Amino acid sequence: MPKSKQLESSSKTRWTAIACSAVVLVVLSWYLMSGYGKISANAYQYARSLYSVCNQRDLNRLEKVVAMIETDFREQKISDRDHQYLMGLVRKAKAGEWNEAQESIRQLLEAQIMTESG
Repeated sequence: MPKSKQLESSSKTRWTAIACSAVVLVVLSWYLMSGYGKISANAYQYARSLYSVCNQRDLNRLEKVVAMIETDFREQKISDRDHQYLMGLVRKAKAGEWNEAQESIRQLLEAQIMTESG
């Protein structure tokens, strides 16, 4: 292949890679900024309970809420997605990251209000 054709091919490959990377970045940014999304009514109530627990930093109540979340998950009253998200919040609280967990819950609850009105 002549040198000019190789350079042209290499340039096209480079621009294709850059374009694909840009698309991936845009999609990833959109996904990360779109928030959690809508949750079930049961998960919403658990989020409210967790908010209160985090506000009071009450490990005993936290364990009670976790037991109820686990029961509803086993009985398929909350989805796997909601369960995983709620348990992520629980892990933050158990790690002593009460404020961070509470802030995440507040954002989740606000997003639900915006989802309902939007």
